[in-house]
Amino acid sequence: MMPGRPRDANIETRTISATQELLQTHTPDNITIDLIAKQAGIAKSTIYRRYHSKDDIVVAALVAVKSMDLSDLPLTDLNETATIIADRFIAQYNNKTARVMLSTLFQTLNGNEKIAATYFQEHGIPQTDALAAVLSHFELKIEAAQLADLLIHYAIGVFLMESIENTPTTLKQGLHQLLAAYQ
Repeated sequence: MMPGRPRDANIETRTISATQELLQTHTPDNITIDLIAKQAGIAKSTIYRRYHSKDDIVVAALVAVKSMDLSDLPLTDLNETATIIADRFIAQYNNKTARVMLSTLFQTLNGNEKIAATYFQEHGIPQTDALAAVLSHFELKIEAAQLADLLIHYAIGVFLMESIENTPTTLKQGLHQLLAAYQ
């Protein structure tokens, strides 16, 4: 987002929501600022005052889809910490709407290298670093950053491949097996 006068959070929310809705039926290349403005019910000029480009809006919409809550975690038992993170992730994403958005996220990232690079630089790497910072509190056989990357990829794979019903069990069992191997 561009700096400037205070912004109406409702405009930001509507812009991001409209972009997320459009990403479910359009590729980023087929989305225009006009289309986002129409979907959000706001003026194009309002969007241009807040974002440098359409790609910036798409990245903001994707970042809003996927964030891990790593706040207030116990740092005494790795399995307990991993269970809490998994429970939070499951609560946030183990439903039909969230799964559609995760699928949209991955399709978008696979289809547009520029957006993918920006997304990973601004969100993916910081999220992995944040998880690595949590993991660094524990004694591990590998670097915390390597394990963080492995755990994130595993969780994403479970959400893409497992049914809503099987995800909680599969995710938790797999995380604990991975942690056991590297602890």
